[in-house]
Amino acid sequence: IVGGTNPLNTLEVLGNNPITLNYNVSTNNTQNYTGPVTIGADLTLTGTTMRFEDTLNGANNLTVSVNGEFIGEVGNGTPLENLTVTESSNITGNITTNGTQTYSGAVSLNGSGSAKFLSNNGSNISFNSTLDGGKAVVVETNGTTLFGGAVGGSVQLTSLNVSNGSTTLNASTVNTSGFQNY
Repeated sequence: IVGGTNPLNTLEVLGNNPITLNYNVSTNNTQNYTGPVTIGADLTLTGTTMRFEDTLNGANNLTVSVNGEFIGEVGNGTPLENLTVTESSNITGNITTNGTQTYSGAVSLNGSGSAKFLSNNGSNISFNSTLDGGKAVVVETNGTTLFGGAVGGSVQLTSLNVSNGSTTLNASTVNTSGFQNY
């Protein structure tokens, strides 16, 4: 465990060289990874914000026990097993897991184009709070997709396409400028 007894203040892993994380990392503030990251074991990352600026891969469970910023593609090379973010998420690319995806806090989608959330083994994908951003959202799973808060309530989505499994809408609002398909 890195920072287990006495958490680091911050952690900056700079450069384009790949890094493999094999241990839990605890900081009092941010962790920033600018190059490609591979999750080499089941991990929990704690601090204030975890920022991944490049790709994030690895066939293991990742719990981001704070705010998560995912700038690059997640799971495009080797899907994560399960992904849990306990607070807010800022997402620019696509996210692929073999198992569940759980976003406990507000999800903000950045950039243009589309954001795809894929579970290869048909597990649940849960947006427990709000989901906002001017992007086309595609959710693919044979499991259940849960929308627990307003969708497009602050910044409307361009479209929402949920395919295969079932959908649970606990959202007070689902707002898109284009189509919605469930």
